Amino acid sequence: MSMHHDPQWSHTALGTPIALYSSLPLERLKNLRPILVMGGIHGDEPEGVWLAQKTLEMLTREVARVRAPWILIPCLNKDGFAKNQRGNGRGVDLNRNYPSKNWSPSFEKPRYHPGPSAGSEPEVQAVVGLLRDFKPRLVIHCHSWKPCVVYAGDPAKKD
Repeated sequence: MSMHHDPQWSHTALGTPIALYSSLPLERLKNLRPILVMGGIHGDEPEGVWLAQKTLEMLTREVARVRAPWILIPCLNKDGFAKNQRGNGRGVDLNRNYPSKNWSPSFEKPRYHPGPSAGSEPEVQAVVGLLRDFKPRLVIHCHSWKPCVVYAGDPAKKD
């Protein structure tokens, strides 16, 4: 496999480019159910960005040995990361903006603002498009807290 880079795969709410790397050109990954790795969902979690970047470095070094197809976004929340703030450039917590069955406009603290509507943020819309188009076999969000990398959540159900 080779590695591909799209420095302007998508854009943030403020227009900042979001880079994407992949094991093959995206059009060739359509039916391969790649692994999706994302860092920087929350701009104030630099360890998540670091982990995604280190993963990309390893994939770059070992590109000939890695057999599983993959997509990697080192930093989804570029504007929040630049300002060291949890939310994106409009103050929306991207993790709470995904269009899900339990989405709610309610929030107790500004840092958890879910946005004006489910899926309102372009960063989330871009990820939802990846999920829809590529149906990844595994999605890894690189988060951190107090500073450590956190695993949370139950395994996804098989199709």
